[in-house]
Amino acid sequence: SILGSVCIDIISDVCGESKSYKDKLMQYINENFCNPELYAGHLADMFMISTKQVSRIVREYTGMCFSDYLQYLRLKKAVELLTETDKPVAEIANECGYNAINTFYRAFKKEYGIAPVEFRRNLVMFVSENRLT
Repeated sequence: SILGSVCIDIISDVCGESKSYKDKLMQYINENFCNPELYAGHLADMFMISTKQVSRIVREYTGMCFSDYLQYLRLKKAVELLTETDKPVAEIANECGYNAINTFYRAFKKEYGIAPVEFRRNLVMFVSENRLT
């Protein structure tokens, strides 16, 4: 409940365990990046700050703009799911926050230079070619 949440926040503040709103914003993004409705405007409303502040905080913490960081998190999760599961690519795209599979394919190919289906098909070769030494 909201009252319970407020009480926990007050107790945390009194005990010196309070996270800054910036930390809370970043935590929220990192825990909810798979939500396709996660937008800077949504976060601004939720944290009662401007979208410009959302962008500034994300850049401060990550060195990336909000949309790039969101895409980074989503694609990282997609690679994890492509590697560790046999789920269909469309299901993975959806689970990672992409409403349209075409958008997912474009983003994945732009970032990794290979389509998600090819990535999965050629996983062993891809990993061996890009292994850090």
